[in-house]
Amino acid sequence: MNDLKMKDLNQRYADLVRKRYEENVECGKKAVEYLESSTAVYHGVPVACLYMPKLYSDDVWEYLNDVSNTTCKILDKVIRRYLSDPEYRKLFPFSPELEELILLEAGYPRLLPIARLDIFLNEEDYSFSFCEFNADGASTMNEDREANLSIQNSDALTKMRENYNIESFELFDSWVQEFVDIYESYEGKKVKSPRVIISDFMEGATANEFIEFKKAFQRAGLEADICEIRDFVYENGELRTPDGKKVDAVYRAW
Repeated sequence: MNDLKMKDLNQRYADLVRKRYEENVECGKKAVEYLESSTAVYHGVPVACLYMPKLYSDDVWEYLNDVSNTTCKILDKVIRRYLSDPEYRKLFPFSPELEELILLEAGYPRLLPIARLDIFLNEEDYSFSFCEFNADGASTMNEDREANLSIQNSDALTKMRENYNIESFELFDSWVQEFVDIYESYEGKKVKSPRVIISDFMEGATANEFIEFKKAFQRAGLEADICEIRDFVYENGELRTPDGKKVDAVYRAW
């Protein structure tokens, strides 16, 4: 995005909405209609989002990217220390059973394959406080995708694009490529193209997002499916789905 401060950038967008209010009201209605028939659904209810997106200028994006990279390095050090130092592990209130699982050898060098770092950002001075760390393959990727699609041809965004290069984040195919790279580093891999299973406790899962990830894995040329985590079958040292198919890699297993 062009070199413009975040506050000014968002103000210009808001000014366009005010200037062409009726046109944007109609676009807002179309965005709502799109979301109501989209896959952005949580517990049976379409997600709500604002008509005006949050726009980040290049300098803020670079800053947040640095924050993310630095935080991941810190978390990597914490994980590495936890794995190697029994005394350090006493600082964490994990059950013996959970600790045993954490200490199992993963078979690949990446200690933190995926994470979503949630922060509260002060847009005046860019100071921030952490809200939570999600490291299980956090959701909302699909909601983000659908929200962006709902306004991609809106009046205000179209006008903004006449002067600025505005892009949304791609969160599916890029992760699949990272997933494949991690699998390539896995010491126990037995096939070149793994059969990937997307798994979770399905009563609390975001099923539509899993479907989108399944499509993304398939676009990458991999066989993929979705399975309730409690339905896996472990026989003769191999993990299989209820229909008997062998599992080579798992995404988002608790």
